[in-house]
Amino acid sequence: MVRFRVTTMLGCATLLLLQCSDSSNAQIGSNAQIGRKSPCVPDPETLDLHPEPPGDEPRNIDPVAFLPKPLTKKLTVEYHDMPLNVVLAEFGKEIGLPVILDEVALADISVSPDVPVDIRLRDEPAYMLLDRISASELGLGWFIRDGIVQVTTIELAESAWVTRNYFIGDLLRSGADEDSLREMIESCTDTFWGEGINPDLSFFQDVMVFGWHDPVHFEMRALLEALRHHGRFTFVYEPTENIRLREKLHQPVSVSFVDTPLSDFAARLGEQAQIDIRIDHTDLDDVGVPLDEPINVTLEAKQLATVLRIALEPLELCAVPHLGQLLITTTEQAEGMLTTVVCGVGDLCRNRCESDELIGVIKEHWSVFYLGNRDGVAAPRPDILVLRSSEKTLDEIRRFLDDYRQTRAESAKTPSDYRQIETRYYTVTAQEAEDLLVTIPELIEPGTWKRVSDPHQPVIQTLADSGVGTLLKVAAAPSVREFGSPVFPSGAGKNDSEEKRTAQSEASGRVLVTPQATLIVRHTKLTQLKIKRLLARLWGANNGTNDDGRILNTRGSRSGFFRIPLSPLMSRPPVATVEP
Repeated sequence: MVRFRVTTMLGCATLLLLQCSDSSNAQIGSNAQIGRKSPCVPDPETLDLHPEPPGDEPRNIDPVAFLPKPLTKKLTVEYHDMPLNVVLAEFGKEIGLPVILDEVALADISVSPDVPVDIRLRDEPAYMLLDRISASELGLGWFIRDGIVQVTTIELAESAWVTRNYFIGDLLRSGADEDSLREMIESCTDTFWGEGINPDLSFFQDVMVFGWHDPVHFEMRALLEALRHHGRFTFVYEPTENIRLREKLHQPVSVSFVDTPLSDFAARLGEQAQIDIRIDHTDLDDVGVPLDEPINVTLEAKQLATVLRIALEPLELCAVPHLGQLLITTTEQAEGMLTTVVCGVGDLCRNRCESDELIGVIKEHWSVFYLGNRDGVAAPRPDILVLRSSEKTLDEIRRFLDDYRQTRAESAKTPSDYRQIETRYYTVTAQEAEDLLVTIPELIEPGTWKRVSDPHQPVIQTLADSGVGTLLKVAAAPSVREFGSPVFPSGAGKNDSEEKRTAQSEASGRVLVTPQATLIVRHTKLTQLKIKRLLARLWGANNGTNDDGRILNTRGSRSGFFRIPLSPLMSRPPVATVEP
């Protein structure tokens, strides 16, 4: 029987909702928004204009990367109804480490040291033998100290706390912060965040200090590694053997079982599929399903997962990968077997607002809550989603993300909003216009700007005649500004009329005349967005209009190509917007 200790975790992590807005009032992008809230408009400073879907690798972070080397040794052993103390003694010889069985602690839970166990490994890492003993009905756990493996009760194993330091400076620099990392650990790891038994977690500069027992430390190292190196759906602290089992579940098989006892069905199907299928005997007894329950299923060239579903669903059973084996257990028990995955969603979420909307959709449609009222979902960065839930729920969320990516890919095959040609107008100083005529075609989509044959046209083009973009400069009315204190001629005084004083002020004040020009940019909306981002970086803000003359934004004070110092009382004149 497999027993999973599920503890109630109190509190609920609050997701940080950031208001996402762009300085432009124009709608950006053609991708459908996730959720029902107001759309998240990306900031041109942070927008990735060419988001690529994450790769499929790595698919898992294997525990063997973090366990002591002797426990990662591949073993092929089989112990059938052998005493536990004998099995552990033989196991210690195989791995070259002493293994101590805490017989006093076992006596407290009425477990004899020579209790018979039935366990085997087929070219699998040695630690799996210890984990399979821990997952049995005996209620045992293990930890390693000073090169000695100690097998004891679950309670004592989990009380063997140790504090370790984890460097997180690279994660902080990549966009995570202490609050988001803490929320992720609370929500998506096997820790109990209840009164009086919280793990020790603190941050000091670029180091995270964490105190808990060994299995969670191993999981923590795997989780941090997954944040650094992940694919679109990466299982955390998951043996590669489980990944192979999931691949096997998608392979077609042909079966014919007529009134076949459940135990024989599992043995024969496992032999046919070349996998190890185990039955959780005690849990099946608890729900009244005998091992000789007849199975009737005949299917031709169907996935192994489909065969198992058709055969087991009527009995309220299911099969899930667990510790390198395919475990047949109750549906209720499978819901308590939790797995953590790290999902790369940088192609779906461009900022924190969109990330929060995606989390909202997942919470609305799937039960990702676990251990009481804890959230099984977190986003340490907008481009990373961490989930902890059952195998069934995780598989449904994975298919949802894949389907959503496919929908986006299909919509990209047709002309989209990003591919539409539009014209924008930028009024700048004449010197800035000259500089931008050269800079924009060199930095933004080189080779997509077409040449105009008339050499007298005030236009700068690049080399490609087949390009779609044009960039023209048109003279604009100069900017005339008075600044500084007026100089009153002699004889002017307070008794003069207001009209006379105004005329004298205008005649004697200092005037700044700045030549102006208007850039007319015609290109795709995607390219216009890149230009907008470039100008935002140069000036700190940007202005422009669409074909309908709508002002996108009014540029304030800036530094960049051209700047004339003004008196403290003066500010930069508003930029004129030319109607098409």
